[in-house]
Amino acid sequence: MENIVVLGDSITWHPIVGGLWCAERGMAASDVALDWFNLIEAAHPEYTWYCPTRDQASFDFVQIAAQLPTLYAAVDVRCVIVQAGEHGLAATTGLRNDAEIASWLEVVGNFCRAKGAHLAVLSRLIAPAPPYDPDTGVGLIDRLFREATAYQRGSWIDLSYTVNIDAGNKGDDPCNDPELGAVQGHPNDAGHQAVADTVSAWVSAVL
Repeated sequence: MENIVVLGDSITWHPIVGGLWCAERGMAASDVALDWFNLIEAAHPEYTWYCPTRDQASFDFVQIAAQLPTLYAAVDVRCVIVQAGEHGLAATTGLRNDAEIASWLEVVGNFCRAKGAHLAVLSRLIAPAPPYDPDTGVGLIDRLFREATAYQRGSWIDLSYTVNIDAGNKGDDPCNDPELGAVQGHPNDAGHQAVADTVSAWVSAVL
């Protein structure tokens, strides 16, 4: 069976945080089955899907990237999908500037080349809506990731259209507070479905 590795941030998986988020799933889906990672996994049962950020309960992308050759030494990885833009330029991930983003994605790219795997990097999904200023904020993060992706000869998947889909889905869990910006700024069920559909199309095209 072919294998796909997803390096994702809070949209792919988020731990329980008291008063903010009460389930281990991609924010802000209303059910674990409705976040984009679980949707695409269900849509493509012919592949085995891995999410090291979820499995290690960590958004330390630098450390996880360095561990990829060890974690998947015996695994025939065909694709690596990066969804890390929301935490880009954040000290918690170690991706604080253009040099660190480029260096980190080179580590991921080297892993892909060693495995003969396809690389895809997703654009940011969190509002504000485009167009973006390429030198500040959201636009800067997207530009840095896009340039680094091109250098690694990966595929850039533009998901900016998803920010026009209502964000912040409280679901059925009363402590998933949609008024908090951390929740409100993330895709709802429709947004997660849009991401899953777009990435699924890419996977089908390359495998």
